[in-house]
Amino acid sequence: MRKEEGMANTNTDWFTSGQNTPPWYSGPQSPPAAPPPPSPGTTLDAKPARRRTWPYIVAAAVVTLGTAGIVHHVHEEHEQKVRTMKAVAYKGRSGAALHLDSVDATATAYWSVRRDKVTVELSSYYDPDARYLHIDAGRKTATNVRKHGWYPLPVEITLPVTDSLADVTVRIAVGGKSWHAGSLGMVRTVRLSPTGTAYDAKSGKQLPSDL
Repeated sequence: MRKEEGMANTNTDWFTSGQNTPPWYSGPQSPPAAPPPPSPGTTLDAKPARRRTWPYIVAAAVVTLGTAGIVHHVHEEHEQKVRTMKAVAYKGRSGAALHLDSVDATATAYWSVRRDKVTVELSSYYDPDARYLHIDAGRKTATNVRKHGWYPLPVEITLPVTDSLADVTVRIAVGGKSWHAGSLGMVRTVRLSPTGTAYDAKSGKQLPSDL
């Protein structure tokens, strides 16, 4: 059998040639390679990222609740300590020396023996400049003015007590030489403690004692 022309320099036949082209069929094909995983910035990674944040949120909530519990416990301990100190220092009386509108006045609180009531009195004694005295707390109020040249008499109110160690807060007003009918006078809100001390209710500053 002769070889075709043009194939004279070929040492092998066409069906045994070493060509690089793959045969049209070479058995079962290998499966395609899996696609690379998506980058962290892609949409597919968004949900897992959100799921991963939950442990941190829960941990932060636990820390916050724990801190709040500690603060509350410390506050309770402080309140208990204050009450213990008040119980030891209890006198059942408190007074504050005041100078309002050129008048020397005194606000005094007396707790009852049973500690279920407290009476608060405002007095200017014999100060010649005193024209007007007023005191109120809750729904209780008392007022007195100078008449016919006489000094205004002391005014007082009595309040119920539910906590014998709690301070009582009253609003007082004093009118001096410049006071006239209808005027409010000089007003001060005072907090009186059963331990004998008194404070300005707005500033918290301790007031001079009348003792």
